[in-house]
Amino acid sequence: MKKIIKNMYFITCFMFLFQQHALAYIDPSTATYIVQIIAGIFIAGGMMVGIFWHKIKRFFKKNNKDDITSDEDDGVDIDDDNFAD
Repeated sequence: MKKIIKNMYFITCFMFLFQQHALAYIDPSTATYIVQIIAGIFIAGGMMVGIFWHKIKRFFKKNNKDDITSDEDDGVDIDDDNFAD
């Protein structure tokens, strides 16, 4: 046990004696990049909510027999006569 402690002490002292300064810094544009990532996540989340809003609303709505629609019907009626051939 004493050998392990001596070795750890020696390694720690050795590391502090011969350490080098990194001279590294965080570039100011890095903060802008992080803000862009966070904004992108919020925008993507908002788009997901916007795209699936009717499904989210139907999920939280009470289950009334009049309001229940099939999975195939998304509430949009398409009349085939309006399409030009």
